[in-house]
Amino acid sequence: MQIEVHCDDGSSRNCYGTVDIDLKYSGLYHENVTVNWIHDNRGREIVDSIIITPPNSAWVEQNRDFLSPSDIESIEKDGIFEVYYSDRPHHEVCSACGSDQDYDDEGNNITAL
Repeated sequence: MQIEVHCDDGSSRNCYGTVDIDLKYSGLYHENVTVNWIHDNRGREIVDSIIITPPNSAWVEQNRDFLSPSDIESIEKDGIFEVYYSDRPHHEVCSACGSDQDYDDEGNNITAL
């Protein structure tokens, strides 16, 4: 399943602002996932955390390899667990920000100049 998160770079004036990422857990649907957006110190919206509500009790067993003991404890206690975006190993960038092309303030490609 994919969710939309912020582009972690934003250096390109052509930045899309968001990018889709895959969640490593199987068996989730959009109604099982809540993405918490906040404003950073520049006023830009960024993802703070992702709250996952497992759809059924078998889901924990299916995804045990991806869950920490504290995740499982939270599911057993509260029926949900939270993944903080800053704890994710890789932060994604959109193709404009991840591009090897450079643009000036008017949007002109200046890579070859």
